[in-house]
Amino acid sequence: MVAPLSLFIIVLCYMALLFVLAYYAEQREQSGRSVINNPYVYALSLAVYCTSWTFYGSVGRAATSGLSFLPIYLGPTIMVALWPIFLKKVVRVAKANRITTISDFISSRYGKSLPLSIVITSVAVVGLIPYIGLQLKAITSTFIIISGKTSWADPAGLLTALMLGAFTIIFGARRLNLSERHSGIVFSIAFESMVKLVAFLLVGVFVSLMLFNGFSDIFARAHTGGYSRLLSLGPGSDTGYAEWFALTFISMMAIVFLPRQFHMAVVENYNEAYIKKAAWLFPLYLFLINIFVLPIALGGILSGESVMYADYFVLTLPLHHGAQWLAVITFIGGFSAATGMVIVESLALSTMVMNSFIMPALFRLQSLPGFPHLVLNIKRLVIVGIILSAYWFIITFGPFEPLVEIGLKSFEAVTLFAPAFILGLYWKKGTARGVIAGIAAGFTVWLYTTIVPVLIRAGVIGPESFISFLTSTDMFNPDSLFGVTSLGRWGNTLFWSFSLNTLLYISVSLFTKPTNEEGLQALVFVESYGGVTSVGRGISYTADDIEETLTRYLGKAAAGDAVQGFLTRKAKQRNELSPEDLSALRDESEKILSGAVGPSMASIIFENRFVLTEQERQDISESIRSFAESLKLSRQELTEANRELLHRAALLRESEEKYRIIAETASDFIITIDAESRILFANPAVEKIFGYTPEEVVGQPVTMLMPERMRAGHNAGMQRYLETGRRHIKWEARELPGLHKNGYEIPLEISYGEFIKDGRRFFTGVIRDISERKQAEKEKEYNALLERFTRELETLVAERTMSLLALRLADKVRNPSSVIGLAGKKLLEKGGCEEKARELIAAIVSEADLLDSTVQDFQSMLTSKRSAFSYEDLNEIVKGIIPIFEKEAAQKHVELVVHLAEQPLRINAQKDFLRMAIFNLARNAMEATPEGGRITIATSGDSNRVVLTVSDTGAGIPQEVIDNIFDPFFTTKTYRFGMGLSLVKQIVAEHLGEVEVESTPGKGTTFRLIFPIRWTEKSQG
Repeated sequence: MVAPLSLFIIVLCYMALLFVLAYYAEQREQSGRSVINNPYVYALSLAVYCTSWTFYGSVGRAATSGLSFLPIYLGPTIMVALWPIFLKKVVRVAKANRITTISDFISSRYGKSLPLSIVITSVAVVGLIPYIGLQLKAITSTFIIISGKTSWADPAGLLTALMLGAFTIIFGARRLNLSERHSGIVFSIAFESMVKLVAFLLVGVFVSLMLFNGFSDIFARAHTGGYSRLLSLGPGSDTGYAEWFALTFISMMAIVFLPRQFHMAVVENYNEAYIKKAAWLFPLYLFLINIFVLPIALGGILSGESVMYADYFVLTLPLHHGAQWLAVITFIGGFSAATGMVIVESLALSTMVMNSFIMPALFRLQSLPGFPHLVLNIKRLVIVGIILSAYWFIITFGPFEPLVEIGLKSFEAVTLFAPAFILGLYWKKGTARGVIAGIAAGFTVWLYTTIVPVLIRAGVIGPESFISFLTSTDMFNPDSLFGVTSLGRWGNTLFWSFSLNTLLYISVSLFTKPTNEEGLQALVFVESYGGVTSVGRGISYTADDIEETLTRYLGKAAAGDAVQGFLTRKAKQRNELSPEDLSALRDESEKILSGAVGPSMASIIFENRFVLTEQERQDISESIRSFAESLKLSRQELTEANRELLHRAALLRESEEKYRIIAETASDFIITIDAESRILFANPAVEKIFGYTPEEVVGQPVTMLMPERMRAGHNAGMQRYLETGRRHIKWEARELPGLHKNGYEIPLEISYGEFIKDGRRFFTGVIRDISERKQAEKEKEYNALLERFTRELETLVAERTMSLLALRLADKVRNPSSVIGLAGKKLLEKGGCEEKARELIAAIVSEADLLDSTVQDFQSMLTSKRSAFSYEDLNEIVKGIIPIFEKEAAQKHVELVVHLAEQPLRINAQKDFLRMAIFNLARNAMEATPEGGRITIATSGDSNRVVLTVSDTGAGIPQEVIDNIFDPFFTTKTYRFGMGLSLVKQIVAEHLGEVEVESTPGKGTTFRLIFPIRWTEKSQG
């Protein structure tokens, strides 16, 4: 353990180091020698994505849910591959329009809509306050673990929150930054990214090489220890495919739409060229920081650490094995992961809150003296308020959620921005009303499925409330909305929130008309134009007016620099500016101001300050219309020219082009061959059906697509056709097998015919894969067979059961009647009885003889109804039963193995009854075998006997009941034998055979039907 005071000193020294690094970076920035103008620093700053969730929570998730931690990093890796195209456009648009937050980006795209900016900010704040709190929870929890003092946890958490607030204010809100760039913060975040990576790698090396003998040792012990499920996917593991997809998708969205990621990737980007290098450096970082996750997780479990505290294996393993120095380094690494996120996220959220809520509220106070200082101080309070709100959330609700769960909820929240953001960059018809409707619906689903359960567990929502009642129903269960259970926990929220969001966004946008401002911004974003400046006629303001407006919000120095920079570029004095220049200065100043107060508010400020005359409004509208019309006209001209060229080309090859398009897009395989059976054309569908690409088959003989047994016949048939000189055959259709590239046959429906071109004969065909139809036919046949067999079996069982019962009853009646008759006869022979008694005895003897004769006739009748014995091949009887169980075995994922003797095993048997006995054994085996098990049916024979074996890997039969399973009507809850095994034994006995059974509980059961050789056909010889 480390003394709390010593730990405080270490933390303070580390924070002091961050202050020094940040100050150094800012000084270098001001001197024009920036240390962050570097692709490696840019890539490292993006690693702010890896928070305490990554540092601690990934190990915890791996220890409890196996590989489900990987999608959180697989998603960003996939998304980053698209950055050279996607992110470049975002950066270009953001820089051109001085956009500094994701809420400003989305609202600016949709006409600089302030209501939309408020909605985006609200979702971000509600969704990310818990995520910031997660970092503070990680700091306080690790402080308790490493110091062993729980009483110091709350002061440590509060002090850390205040220190982070101070750091963020000093290097993020020391002044109104027109671009919202913060070199000090970026450099310190890059440094922290290196610290947490090195710390995590050190722990990984310690666990893998000091506590165990490498990866192979850890994974081998995990397999033998019963933890192999943590290393697999799908059935039998803790990681379902639906969950994998959901987590991968939301993490793909998070790497772009988390406010801190948008800030680092877009706002703090110095050069678009750095994106290309970051596209491989950042995935490399993710790989390195995850390479030891599984070894540490498994190492913790194998070392006896409690899985309840798996989130902190990274810290407890060094601490509990005497490596205190490593535990301190690990604590600093986790501290770096947490603080980096808190700093950047709180800064990004504070800017969003200022631009969307505070600045509109302060708009009427803009004329107050010192207004810029008021704005700056309020921003500082917002930063502190966000961090303290996160601290309050985590001490109130933190105990009810693990680290990873909190982070994933935040990821789900920012995924709501994806449709409006991504479609807004490529689709012009989107409107602000569509975005608001979509996000509102998605956010409602998110609140209900992720936050409401937490409030219920925390007791904020009572167990008897209406909301609690709703969550307990199958239809409105937060984890499986509307009764859909196959999506998984995170897929459930993602599917319903994302679907409603996208559906409403598109539908409302299609049924609402974009405003003029929305139309203009659509051009700016979709076409990546820098914007359309106003025309200059009738301008009623001056450069001094513009500078005065900027001064109110940015201060005199910043406003003067902005205006002077414009004049320098134009090489003009203030009194030399034309109306067009003043209009351009106004547009540029609005963009500059948007960097401090947001585009929505900047637009409102300039509209309010420079009230347009009617003539100015008409001029601006005309400018926008002219710009749009010129764009439309140029596109129309290009389209007309292309249309004319295409029309001329189509006159020459209209028919060929039409049929080529049909062929290339058809789902059926279209083929053309020549008279020598060479393939001349194959459309792309050949790959779907046969596995070959068109390039692989063109020029090859068509027989490559036929089974071997059909090739000679095809060649002979083609030769006969050519010799007869037959012409213009009609189209014919046949069903034939084809040969897939992988060697298996495919059922095909082939329609073919002949055509003549340039005096040569060609054949064309349309080939359709009818595997699904054949499968459906087989299933129909199978169902009919199963239904018929079941019906026949039920009839046989009923008849057999009744016959057995009747015969037994007849035996019971016949025996006493015979005894009575015999006793009476002896009495009559003995004599000595009175005449009347002799008459009575004679009557009894007569009735007993009559009863005995009647019973004997009854027995003869029952016996005559049995199936006749005939010589049957046991293998053929088994083959007739197997198809009935194949489908059920496949559905149940049970391996059905059949081993039949090579020679016929002909037995003198009652075929129907013997088939019934075998069916009963196979049915019992299927019911007893669990998913993933195996059933084996085998036949064999030698010079003494013929044997049928049915074995399974099911639960087995308890030894205490195994002697009773052949008793009539005996059954257990588990095995359900009933009359089945009793009938089996009776039937085998009638064939002079025996039934043997071996069973091991937990491993399976084997039944053997043994028939003596004298009953085989061989004995008849």
